[in-house]
Amino acid sequence: MKLRKLMHLILLITLVLTLTAFQESDIDEIELPEYIEVEDEFGVFTFWYPEGWVSIDFGGLVGFSTSEEVLLGGEPEEGEPFGLATVMSENALSAFASDDMSMAEILNVLVGIYVGDMENNELNIVETLEINGREAASVSGVIRDGLHNMVFVIAKIDDGVAIIMITVSDDIDEYVPIAHAIAGKISLPALEVAIMDGDIELSQTIA
Repeated sequence: MKLRKLMHLILLITLVLTLTAFQESDIDEIELPEYIEVEDEFGVFTFWYPEGWVSIDFGGLVGFSTSEEVLLGGEPEEGEPFGLATVMSENALSAFASDDMSMAEILNVLVGIYVGDMENNELNIVETLEINGREAASVSGVIRDGLHNMVFVIAKIDDGVAIIMITVSDDIDEYVPIAHAIAGKISLPALEVAIMDGDIELSQTIA
């Protein structure tokens, strides 16, 4: 009996280590060369996203997708992702989250606000993790009676929280590391990048 328990423990540790290594590998391989600077009441933050995607500033809230038409109000075609990202100050968070709440608890509150009645959704257990040294929490699953798949990530950043959400009609798994990578790279205040020097190509950003 003791031997069986020991074998189960070793198997569990091996599985955890394997999953952790896989996640870190996925994040490391995600390149985010495009960016947009967004200003809200919290200040200016820089949002980075993958090459070939497009973004738009909805007034402090960044919309991003692989399709410009989706960002301009069109219905996404099968497999086209749509995402939202923003930065919320600690002051704004205090309206529904106390100072002693963990990142996982804050994420649960935000997900509840976004998806509404949890009985219509099938979400995985919230995962607490560290992304590029930032305390973070992440959850994915099926929402709104199976109409969409979603990944929702928050990460501690300066005096606030970066919030990233991506939905897609197809399998969400390939977008989880993208959401994690974005959460790990959002910067505040905006990075001092000389756009005119051509260091970063902005051709994919919708004015």
